[in-house]
Amino acid sequence: EKAVANLKAIVALSGPVNSKVYRVLSKNDLQRVRVPILFEYGERETADGRGNDKKWLYDKANEPKVLFCIKDANHL
Repeated sequence: EKAVANLKAIVALSGPVNSKVYRVLSKNDLQRVRVPILFEYGERETADGRGNDKKWLYDKANEPKVLFCIKDANHL
């Protein structure tokens, strides 16, 4: 498959983090991603009704990766 030469990194801003929102088609889907990924979410998302699922997609991604919580922020 052809690689995307200009892609340097990925930022997932409160992105899909659970199986209800994002479906990983196979356990190798994220294995194809070879650039750094920043996953971020707001600290108040759980209190606003989102489950404690922030690491679901993060755990499936390759290194280098970072999971970052923004203090006192909600989903938006």
